[in-house]
Amino acid sequence: MQLLIAVMILFNIFVLNTYQMNPWYSALAWLALGIVAYFLFGLRNRVPAKFVDIMQLVFIYCMGYELITYLSGLILGFVRSPYSMQITMIIKNIAPFLVMIVAQEVLRFAVISRYKKDKWVIVSITLAIILFEVFYGIGAYDLSSASEIVKMLTILVGGTITKNCLCSYLVYRADYKPSILYRCIFELIIYVVPIYPNLGEYIEAMVAMIFPVLLMVSIIALFEKKQYRKPKKNLWEMLILWVPAIVVMLFIVALQTGVFKYRTMAIGSQSMYPNISKGDVVVIEQYNTDEEYRSIVEGEVLVFKHDGIIIVHRVTKVSERDGRLVFNTKGDNNNTADSYDIDQSQVIGVARFKIPFIGAPSVWLSETING
Repeated sequence: MQLLIAVMILFNIFVLNTYQMNPWYSALAWLALGIVAYFLFGLRNRVPAKFVDIMQLVFIYCMGYELITYLSGLILGFVRSPYSMQITMIIKNIAPFLVMIVAQEVLRFAVISRYKKDKWVIVSITLAIILFEVFYGIGAYDLSSASEIVKMLTILVGGTITKNCLCSYLVYRADYKPSILYRCIFELIIYVVPIYPNLGEYIEAMVAMIFPVLLMVSIIALFEKKQYRKPKKNLWEMLILWVPAIVVMLFIVALQTGVFKYRTMAIGSQSMYPNISKGDVVVIEQYNTDEEYRSIVEGEVLVFKHDGIIIVHRVTKVSERDGRLVFNTKGDNNNTADSYDIDQSQVIGVARFKIPFIGAPSVWLSETING
């Protein structure tokens, strides 16, 4: 057993790291290790104590995390995923990492369930997976820079350690299913959603280190209860409750960030008062083609970007310069027209209608955070 752990660690450091640009090499290598562990140690078939409770707890924590982070993105902003959202590309991107996750957790479970009373073995298998993930991701950092080293230690190393400690504890208390569920939600979501919250590197690092600890503490507390109560809801009932809420939340976020043809935006000033007030939400039809830009006429409410700020003002003049449209604008509540011209490349779209007041909490939170 000790020899197998040692081989895994050396294999991770010196072999898999060489092929880190192609995840299929690592996925297939882990799959081979998982198959070997399965035949060497087998998999326990019995349902562990409080298995359903653990699965529910993992699912609730993960869904709660996604809900909170995506709602925070309404204040902190969102960034677009660098990955294609075509079905074939989603499958292509997810497949190697899904294979890797399942193989790693099956391997972890096979080893820990066989040597459950040997703490050295549990620590060793956890360390082997941590070393692989650290060496796999270290290429993304410039280690000649002190700031990059700090980022690597906090984001990569810290998050990897706490995550794998949690996964080993989940496997120790239950089996491989809760850890696979946890990792799939956290590690694969970036490949299936077009946008994700712009939390910033250090907030993301703190969350990556703290969240697994909180979940582990909750599971420990679950096992410290003297009386075991059968859960009132099974996992499928939890899915029925949570999935619609998550779908609605993602739809609202998508409207806010411009994934669809129409998007929403909360108004943060009184420059368009009384027609549009601070705290109102405007529904914007986004424009992307020359034909759409040429359909804009005087009097429409234009949404455009100027000096990195999105502005909603009324069109006062449309002209053409060197084959490109130029717009002049003015806020209804402003005494003078805007002093700059708006090129068609700066146009986001046209505000079609407003929903009064519902954006006020978002505006207040944004002003509070930004001072």
